[in-house]
Amino acid sequence: RSEKTLTMLGAMRSVAQVVRARARCGTLPRSGHRIDFAAFAAISRPQQLHRHRKRLEGFGKDVAAGDAKTLADCRELLKDDDWFARKVAVDTLRQVSMKGDETQLSLLYTALEDEDIFVREAAVDAVVQVAHPQDPLALSKVSVSLSDEDCFVRTRAVVALGSLGQVGDQQLVGLLMDMLEDGFVPVRKRAIEALSRLSNDESVLERLRSFERNHWNSQASDPMSSTIFVGALRVTLPESSELWDAAVPEWPGLVVRHLLLLAWHLLLLASCYY
Repeated sequence: RSEKTLTMLGAMRSVAQVVRARARCGTLPRSGHRIDFAAFAAISRPQQLHRHRKRLEGFGKDVAAGDAKTLADCRELLKDDDWFARKVAVDTLRQVSMKGDETQLSLLYTALEDEDIFVREAAVDAVVQVAHPQDPLALSKVSVSLSDEDCFVRTRAVVALGSLGQVGDQQLVGLLMDMLEDGFVPVRKRAIEALSRLSNDESVLERLRSFERNHWNSQASDPMSSTIFVGALRVTLPESSELWDAAVPEWPGLVVRHLLLLAWHLLLLASCYY
């Protein structure tokens, strides 16, 4: 997820959002009619977007914790239309905010509901960094992200709850047990790790060991299962590697998403030459 990759994905997402919004309103043109490209003005000026993001380079770096001016700038930056700017604000809040600062946490709780998946993912990590362990409000807010539509946000939420939660919290253990049925492999993997830390009930731990054995055995018998790919990754990647989480596919949704992104990328390249 380099900056160039994030920029490209952001531009593609902007077009998709415009198309979906117009489709819901019934304003998309019929076949053979000219498309009103004014709707895509937000991404038709890449140089302006590039300059806007260049100005954010170094924002919040080497700033003392609790710096009032930087925190005030973050509050304004969270209102920016550009998702990348909002993510920079969230990342800076994570670095500069004082531990347990309720004012900054309230901003991060709002960012947990951002329309952009990268902003929401960053907000989950920021809440873990700023909130005190076992903070009931932080736990409640992050728990909502367990039902996020994006698989990576759900994964980060599971990790966050495992870090913030209190050992023996039965309600939290119940929420994480439900995540063992998630369709994304890293979510289930991180849920097992979080439950192993939070649960002191031997029956729950035994259920986890049994679930892991049965799960991998049953998946290995399916040649079309994504778990076969996961098994290959176990050989080539250390489980502590960030590539482990980033490389495991969510079938079939992630494949379709990548094909659509590839098609749109080719269309962008073609427009540069014609």
